[in-house]
Amino acid sequence: MCPGFCNCPHRKKAENFICIFIDVYTKMSSKIVVRISEELKQEMKKLKDVNWSEVVREAIRKKINEERCKLSVDIMDRLSKKIRLEKPSEQIIREMRDERWKK
Repeated sequence: MCPGFCNCPHRKKAENFICIFIDVYTKMSSKIVVRISEELKQEMKKLKDVNWSEVVREAIRKKINEERCKLSVDIMDRLSKKIRLEKPSEQIIREMRDERWKK
């Protein structure tokens, strides 16, 4: 169903913008709207073999992982200040990951 602000054929074209509906999860039950410039839309059209929905899904996944990592480091930093760790939390995390990969 059209939300009324996209450039669907039955709606007025939004000036200088296009809306892209993206299925977010594998169940494809949620949608988000991304507005891009007309210039960017034209560049995307030139790359016909690119699955833009998947590109955006992957970018969202990557950003979520980055933010989770930042939060984890922040929590580790706060904990390390409370218990006065000898090493920075980033170094501890790196050592734990390196140890895990050795197994």
